[in-house]
This record gives sequence, C-alpha cells and structure tokens, in this order.
Amino acid sequence: MVLLAFENPRSVTTLTWHLAALTHPDPESTWGAVAINVAAARLLQGHRDFIPDVIEALRNNEAPALLLETVRRLPLLRRENIDALAGSGSPAIGATCVALWAAHTEPRTSAGVEWLEGLRAPLASAAAVGAGLLGARDGIEALRIALGTRPVELNAVKRLADQLARIAPDIRA
Repeated sequence: MVLLAFENPRSVTTLTWHLAALTHPDPESTWGAVAINVAAARLLQGHRDFIPDVIEALRNNEAPALLLETVRRLPLLRRENIDALAGSGSPAIGATCVALWAAHTEPRTSAGVEWLEGLRAPLASAAAVGAGLLGARDGIEALRIALGTRPVELNAVKRLADQLARIAPDIRA
C-alpha cells in the first residue's frame, strides 16, 4: 500500500489505519502500523529523517500516549536502551519503535539487519518490518542483504515492484 500511495501522506495514514484496524484493532498496534508506513513513505520520498513526520501523524490523530512518547525519545536512544522497550508493557509499541530506531539510527544496512535478526521475543517481530524500512531507505541492495542468499525471494520482490509500477499510473489518474 505504501509503495502505491507514498506521495500522499494523508492517504498513507488513513489507508494504513483502516487496514490495520481490520486485523489488529488494538490502538497501539493500529497506530504502530501507521507510524511504520509514514516512515516508509518518507524514506521512499528520499527523506532520511522521518521521525518528525511520524510524530506529527501520531499527535494529530490522537494515537496512544505511550507510543507517541516513545517515538519522541527514539533519536536519543542508544542500541543498549532498546531492550528496555520490550519492558514497555506493549509488544506492539516495542516492535514499532525498534523497527523505526533501526531505520533512523543504524547507518549500515547489514549491521541493522543483523541486529534486528538477533532480537529476542517480543521484539523479534520487528525484524521483518525493520528490514523493510531499511530497504525503503537504502534500496534494493538492502533487500538483498535482508534476504541473504535467497534469490527466489529477491526475484519475487522484483516481480512485485514491476507489477506495482504498472498499476501505479492507473491509481494516480
């Protein structure tokens, strides 16, 4: 969805919230999905500092206070502090913020993916999402690193991107 709508922040926020609410109606999960997709949209637009946009989307839409407070602190956190997010009482907030932190703070894709894959539950669920954000930030090479030596999966990603590229002009018309 973000690949198709990343140029329109309002659409990203609205569509993500509605889609996430279908499967995860808990507000922390739903707004966590919005935070991830707002970040992905900004990264796809070529902006590396997405935290202000995520904060704005959460604040303007009355997202859960703990999620907003945690996102506001992300630029100040160090890797050693991330484990404390697991103790936040909300796995959704912890996983959301871990993925956002990796894409915002970790300069090397390979190091970010390796770190994400080494996380323990409940933060381990952030690995795929964080790798996706690193891919949005760093391009196809990040996906190659995230997928490792699994060329079939990388080819599937390329096919999906080609299909979305063909669909996108119809949506914008």
